[in-house]
Amino acid sequence: MIAATALFLTGCATSRSVLDIAVPDVPNPDSLQAVKIVEVIDKRVFAIKPNNPSIPSLQNDEVDDPKITRRAVARKRNGYGAALGDVLLPEGQTVEQLTRSALVNALRDSGYKVVSVGEAGYDAATPVGAEIQQFWAWMTPGFWQIKLEYKARIQLNGDWPLAGENRMLNGDARIETSAAFESDWKKVLEAGLTDLIQNLKSMLKSISS
Repeated sequence: MIAATALFLTGCATSRSVLDIAVPDVPNPDSLQAVKIVEVIDKRVFAIKPNNPSIPSLQNDEVDDPKITRRAVARKRNGYGAALGDVLLPEGQTVEQLTRSALVNALRDSGYKVVSVGEAGYDAATPVGAEIQQFWAWMTPGFWQIKLEYKARIQLNGDWPLAGENRMLNGDARIETSAAFESDWKKVLEAGLTDLIQNLKSMLKSISS
């Protein structure tokens, strides 16, 4: 296990990493189906020493600091599973904003026009919202390889134009690697957001051309 532990510590695992996670921007369609996202709320619960790495965690009193929790997306671990440094979004970027960007991407790419406060048609647009119940990436150690996983659970609120009754949006991703560099965390997080976007697109009502 000593050799494996050395692999997991590659890439400053004991320190905090800051990653800029991107969601592709999709042009707003010229559509009569207008939607406004009135709120995206981060409802995740953080712990200092959770019994499961999929539970968001930070060190000490940072679990009660929204300036940190709203940016936190992952926690690094060593070969024995002990928690080490965390992974945050850059200052000025939050999980709420990242989730909103993913929702906008899916809506626009499905033919819905997304309008913001002050834009024409905002008052008449269909109001929708979302509650972030889970949005987290974590590591599971192995002898020769480690597994990085991401999972999101987003409760859709408001008058979403859904094709069915399901209002729970999920996003999942998993990669296997010999060492968890920052590029690997970025890869699994962006893959998870892509899955989240694709899953929402499959849930939306189609717009006839």
